[in-house]
Order: sequence, then structure tokens, then C-alpha cells
Amino acid sequence: MTFWKNEAEPDQDKESEKELSMEEEFWRLEKNAKNGDVDAKVGLAEHYYNGQVVKRDVHNAFHWYLAAAREDHLEAQCRVGEMYESGTGLPEREKNPEQAALRWYLKSAEGGNAKAFFRMGEMYHAGRGVLKNEEKGMDLYTEAAERGSTDAQFRLGEIHENGEGVLQNYRYAQKWYAKAAEQGHTDAQGKLGAMYDLGKGFDGADKALKWYTKAAKKGNAEALYRLGMIYNDGRGVKQDYYQAYIWLIVAVAVGHEKAGQARNKSEGHLNYDQILDAQDMARNWVEDNTQLQHLVGTRDGGSQPQTDG
Repeated sequence: MTFWKNEAEPDQDKESEKELSMEEEFWRLEKNAKNGDVDAKVGLAEHYYNGQVVKRDVHNAFHWYLAAAREDHLEAQCRVGEMYESGTGLPEREKNPEQAALRWYLKSAEGGNAKAFFRMGEMYHAGRGVLKNEEKGMDLYTEAAERGSTDAQFRLGEIHENGEGVLQNYRYAQKWYAKAAEQGHTDAQGKLGAMYDLGKGFDGADKALKWYTKAAKKGNAEALYRLGMIYNDGRGVKQDYYQAYIWLIVAVAVGHEKAGQARNKSEGHLNYDQILDAQDMARNWVEDNTQLQHLVGTRDGGSQPQTDG
């Protein structure tokens, strides 16, 4: 059976107005950047990097990030480090990009940029471009986390949950996942839900439901799948195949590998009208959720997904 067809035509007038305003913004940024405005240089770099208004041009993006970085713009310094590390948009003469990345991360970190501490933590903890030093990596992750980096908080949660170079400690994992989750980090919300759901040091079906739901609404495939299974199995909630089916339809649409089989099992407990109604609910939910639209559309090559059950 087929669902999830988008019958609404885009409002072309509004799209045109949006495109025009973005073009005006781009030309304004270019003018100001050439006149020396450091924030405009960063904004212009973002346009080139993301392919907004103009064709994506990572070399021009690198040029403008570097120009801003040389004027001590902390975020630009970190972005230059990231581009060196990934080898994106670099001049051909660069022989040791990872060492250059580390230098720019250090400059940014010296100014207090939490993300730069996190990036250096990644390099040292994994031994990427530097001699592996998990202890130094952990120190850098912790510094970044304490400065508010949700990525660092999430990574510390993973390290403690899995015992990566440290003793496995669910309490520390829960602490760091919670810090990131409370600031809206989607993957941390899903992981925190899983800790409560799977009893990793904590019992709390209501909290599992809370965090899974927050992550699922932002398109986290694992959270969508696990929410479906909670309702399918009746773990901590009243068993509800209809609710399970809705969550699992969306989990399939965003690409969860196991969700298709689970969805089909839930479907077997519903009558024809319930199936159609649940499919309508799932479709309407995605159409009203821009984050889910993006995930579904990206996976389906940019068109609205169609799923055959």
C-alpha cells in the first residue's frame, strides 16, 4: 500500500521572496567582507561552504574563513581547523594539514572556544594526526563539555557507557548524556532514553518514553524504532499496536534497518481502517515537521517518500 504523497504545491511566491532575500543577504555580506567586516567574512564563507545562493565552492569558503581566522575570529579559526583536518578546500601546497588543523584549533581554544577543545580531544583520543593520548583526549573532552559543548558531553557519555579506555560507568554516562540532552542534543536524548529503557543502571519507563519522544520528533531513527517497540511490546505503557505502527512507519521512512519487519508485525494486529488512519497520521506528522521532511526527502533523493507495505 502506498502513502506519504505530497499533494500540496509549494507557494512559489513565498519561495521567490525567500530566494531574493537570500541573494540580497549574500551581496551585502560580500560587500561588507571586502570592506573588512570580519563577521561578514564568516557569513560569506558559510554561504560558499553550504552552497547557499551561489554554487558550493569550498575553496572560496576556505579563503574567507581563513581571512576571518587571521583576525582572531574564534569560530572561523575552528572552521579552518576543521577544513584542514578533513582536507576540504585546501591550497595544494599544504603538506601537513592535520598539524595545521591542530594549530588553528589551539588558537581557537586559547580564546575559549569549546568546540575547538572538543576537536582537539577527538584528535588526541583517536590518535588522528597526533600521537594517541587517551588521557589528554579525555581532559580536552572534559574541558569542552564543561564549557558547554554538547558534542563533547555526548562523547563523554559514550566513552563511559562503553568503557572506552576507562572503566564502564553508567552513572557518569547518564550524567553527560543528560547534560547534552537537556540542551537539545538529539543523539544524547536517544541514548538517555535507551539507558532508562534497557535498565543500564536506571529504571524508568516514563523517562525512557520522554527522551525517546524528544529524539524521535527530531528524526532520530533509533528513537523512532524503540518508541515503536515500546508500544508494540507494552513495556511501561499500555500495549498499543496503532501507536507502534505510526512510530515504525516513520522509522522506516528515515532509514532504520530493523523497523520494516517490526512495522509489518504491528500492521498485522490492525484492521484496514486503522492501517489507513495510522498512515495518514504518520504522513501528516512528517509534513508538519521540517526536520523529518528533510531526513525523509534526503533519503528519498529529494522527493516525498512512498512506502509499500
